[in-house]
Amino acid sequence: KEAELAYYAARNVKEKVASCRNEITTIEAKMANVTYDEKCLLEGANVICTTLNSCCALSSKISRMDVCIIDEATQCNEPTSLIPLQFGVKSLILVGDTKQLPSTVVSEIAKQYNYDQSLFQRLQKSYESTKELENPILQLTTQYRMHPDILHWPNEYFYKNCLQSDESIKKITFPLKPYTVFNLNFSQTAHTGQKHISNVNEAKFVRNLLNFLVTKADPKLNSYGIISAYSQQKDDLSKDLNQSHPYVSVNTIDSCQGQERDIVIISIARTRGIGFLAIKQRLNVALTRAKKMLILCGNFDSLQNHPMWTSLLDDARKRKMYVQLPTVNDDSLFTYF
Repeated sequence: KEAELAYYAARNVKEKVASCRNEITTIEAKMANVTYDEKCLLEGANVICTTLNSCCALSSKISRMDVCIIDEATQCNEPTSLIPLQFGVKSLILVGDTKQLPSTVVSEIAKQYNYDQSLFQRLQKSYESTKELENPILQLTTQYRMHPDILHWPNEYFYKNCLQSDESIKKITFPLKPYTVFNLNFSQTAHTGQKHISNVNEAKFVRNLLNFLVTKADPKLNSYGIISAYSQQKDDLSKDLNQSHPYVSVNTIDSCQGQERDIVIISIARTRGIGFLAIKQRLNVALTRAKKMLILCGNFDSLQNHPMWTSLLDDARKRKMYVQLPTVNDDSLFTYF
């Protein structure tokens, strides 16, 4: 009986294996049909949208690209930018801003060898260093995002006043002041490590401020964003606001590049030293996400010793957009708006 049972068990296994093989063959045939259909679709398309890394998967489906446009070209390193060139590109168009954040490179050794440099940046340096070649780089000078009061300092400090606001931006009306810098007296929360910087009292201030803003600017009609330089502060704010304000987008500066919101609150959190808040590109990204209203919150006692931050704070004072606040629950701040 044991031998008979073993025989039937073995036969059952063989039948299942055969069934699986038949099913695999059927699936492979279907996949081949899908691949063929996908190839036909891609070869007949005039425009293909993809990421740079996904270009590798296209190599078996298309043979050439006449024109390649790389958006956010200053955010990717050189090797990544070369991937689409395998398709015999005749015209390469790079779109980006070297005054904003480059590609993220963790290795300090890689940075020493300029691995974080983009192809856009290399070409820009090359053309600007010689007068023998015609410079193909075009500077776009009209912006369609920010209220002029928000644009003012970044335009002056980073772009040498070459940017102008489109007339459509100037016509936008909003019930609150477009730009404010709040200097707070709170200290950062004790943590170990640069990435774990947070500020509990500043987070409470942001929450109270947000509670006020939504009564004046309907979140159904206006998009809200909160930005912090540090992931710990971002995480704390996300947890605090997730239930009460689920429509608010909370990001670090690095992760919000390329995004925009109608109303943006920046939470500095840091009160000791300056760290990577000294990086111009990072501050430029943070200050240029807002469309209608930008509020910068922080304790600037240590930051104000850095020339870039000195310029920003002096500009806010000069334009009467700088407010010194002593406490987190000071309701008088709402009269400012």
